[in-house]
Amino acid sequence: MGTLENVLRLLVEPLALAADFVGAATITIAVGYALLPYIRALRPDIPAPALPEVRRRLGRGLVLGLEFLIGADVLRTILQPSLQEVAVLGGIILLRTVLALSLDFELRGWERAQPQPAAVVGEQGKSRAA
Repeated sequence: MGTLENVLRLLVEPLALAADFVGAATITIAVGYALLPYIRALRPDIPAPALPEVRRRLGRGLVLGLEFLIGADVLRTILQPSLQEVAVLGGIILLRTVLALSLDFELRGWERAQPQPAAVVGEQGKSRAA
């Protein structure tokens, strides 16, 4: 059993570390991507960005980054399957999942709140999107 645990540790630890790195990098890149329109707007000839677009950019990156971080926590629990570790993992997953779901819910709400293109009536009375 000791050998199997060592092999499992050799496989899972780098994967968990990689998932942590990808999650943190995704969140960092999302913050930069969301703030990029504001940085560009420092020039006087460029208008300030719309806040919903900035929120959407940031929210999508946060949701994706949280998913990677949850995956890393699940992988680490494989290495230490004690009841206490499983309980801690459950709490972490619950908090991150609630956060990810609330972000996703707000993103979908913002997308629905955006004005839709008006329908234009065509030559034969059929409506088509503008």
